[in-house]
Amino acid sequence: MPRLPMLFATAAIVALLLGLLTSRFDLLAGMTITLPKTSYFVPNGTLCYGIALFFCLFAFLYSVWILPWSNRAGVWHFSLSVLAVGLFLVASIGMDRFKLLTGPPALALPFLIVFSFSPVFFLLIQGFFILDGLRRCWPFLRS
Repeated sequence: MPRLPMLFATAAIVALLLGLLTSRFDLLAGMTITLPKTSYFVPNGTLCYGIALFFCLFAFLYSVWILPWSNRAGVWHFSLSVLAVGLFLVASIGMDRFKLLTGPPALALPFLIVFSFSPVFFLLIQGFFILDGLRRCWPFLRS
């Protein structure tokens, strides 16, 4: 099995390439964030760049040899992160290609749920492992 930082670095490169190629695949749709007084549109390319940023951050953190990272937890981290990104990508393509929001509501609801909650799931995973990293760094910072 490849080293953990290489898995994250490879996933970051794939996310960057996907972000660059979104115009070629006609994946110009994105996510709309609605707040009480305004709303923001985040294109899929920008979402891919944010995902690549997290993958690069963890590729760097897992490559620091001073910190006692658990290899099993790192593999779980990578697997759950790729799962969340894959679910979001499938839901995004499904909603865009099949125009599910104008079709039958029974088919659109699962895609809408996955589309809405997979970014939250991805950010929760990253936050959990950032907190785990801080917990592992704490003895080094105290001394």
